[in-house]
Amino acid sequence: MSVMIPTVLGEVPSDRLGRVLTHEHIVSLYGSWWKLSPQPHPAWSHAALEHYTPLLSELKATHGVDTIVEVTPGWESRGPEDLELWAELSRRSGVNVVVTTGDFMGSDLGLLGRERGEQTVAQLADQMIREAGEGILGTKVRAGIIKVHVRRETPYGRRLMQAAAIAQMETGLCLTTCTGDHTFYVDVWEMAGVPPARICLSHGDTRPLPEVIGLFKRGCSYNFTLWGIRSPKEIGWPWPEVPRYHSPAFLATLAAEGYVSHLFPSMDYSAMGGFTEDGRVCEDLYHVEGRTYSYMFRHGVPNMKRFGVTDAEVETMLRQNPRRLLEPA
Repeated sequence: MSVMIPTVLGEVPSDRLGRVLTHEHIVSLYGSWWKLSPQPHPAWSHAALEHYTPLLSELKATHGVDTIVEVTPGWESRGPEDLELWAELSRRSGVNVVVTTGDFMGSDLGLLGRERGEQTVAQLADQMIREAGEGILGTKVRAGIIKVHVRRETPYGRRLMQAAAIAQMETGLCLTTCTGDHTFYVDVWEMAGVPPARICLSHGDTRPLPEVIGLFKRGCSYNFTLWGIRSPKEIGWPWPEVPRYHSPAFLATLAAEGYVSHLFPSMDYSAMGGFTEDGRVCEDLYHVEGRTYSYMFRHGVPNMKRFGVTDAEVETMLRQNPRRLLEPA
């Protein structure tokens, strides 16, 4: 049975989501994560539309992707002007855009663990619940997923983790993450009552295979996002170079072990790189030529198949799994 999924242009039946990339970004008019402006730059809107419209249109027309999940938690790095921009991109391209509630703090991307004030757990949870049920930043755009990234040693980080658990159980939305101590996330959330099946961690192809399988056995899922990235410095890789086909081989191994239903391939494209000084959209953070959303279908999918993943398994990863992720439960 289909249920309604919120997007920037309103609700869409879950059986019409099509193929979905579940961990993506679109640029913010407030700039990059490491150089946020207190005010949006309206002049950048045209550059953003010119940059993303053909990318998203190709994604739909050529590769059958009807939906992306924009996973930028917006309490510092997104404004209502961004929601308007993303809605216009959705109208022009025909690609649904699902957005998130939550917060992102304490990462090496530049937010540096700043405290967000003294909000209580209840206040933080109420904000997530309100953004899921009523709308974000005074708009009618409702969140379809909850994303948090925390520094576990900070009081705010601990409150945010608890608030996310409350919001998940109240709304039924899935929880997702960035990098970090994923076992810690799962321990905290599971003890709070969150079903592990409603936790989809991120960047699984940066983690050791036994750790990923261990979390799968607990019921969690993972986004996989390294496709084509070779520089170990960019991702905290402990060895001199990331193998070219690491991600396809990694997912093929997990699929062969029977974990297809836990796998969510996505690009993490344009991870909030902002704009250049002359107003152009910064390209992907990882400096891989041609690594846009569609790189998944030029590199990821063909190479997964080379390593033994079947067409049916690819469709499970891109259609059935995301639908289950986005349907509240």
